[in-house]
Amino acid sequence: MSLKIKGPVLSEDQIAVINEFKELEIFILDKINAVQNHRYLEVNPRWLATGKTDIEKGFMSLTKSIASGSTKTNGN
Repeated sequence: MSLKIKGPVLSEDQIAVINEFKELEIFILDKINAVQNHRYLEVNPRWLATGKTDIEKGFMSLTKSIASGSTKTNGN
């Protein structure tokens, strides 16, 4: 038995742009984690966490803006 995924049908261009954003997000979050785990660099952990969360929310919003631009849907 396979499950059918509900949601928008994305074009190849939409998928490509979302994948580019995902690659950028991974790159930036890796840099943040490197700063967080740096042995000799002192940072304010609360501000670092806030910045990281805001970046995650930003990329999520960008992805949602592209995905919700599609008018075709699966299963709806």
